[in-house]
Amino acid sequence: MAQTTYQVFVERDGSFGVALSQMGAMVWTATGFASKRFAQDWIARDAKLENADNPFRERDPAHPQAH
Repeated sequence: MAQTTYQVFVERDGSFGVALSQMGAMVWTATGFASKRFAQDWIARDAKLENADNPFRERDPAHPQAH
């Protein structure tokens, strides 16, 4: 799985958004955060979920899934 890159940006109305991108994929946005801190907290949660143990994700042979 390609690594996700996150970028916080300011919307015209003063709220914040996050652009998510992966090499070879379209850019996704999450918008409507009241502050930069809320956007950064959301990024931390999303990154944690992306890296969570997923039984359907391809595994590196050096890091097999624990049973």
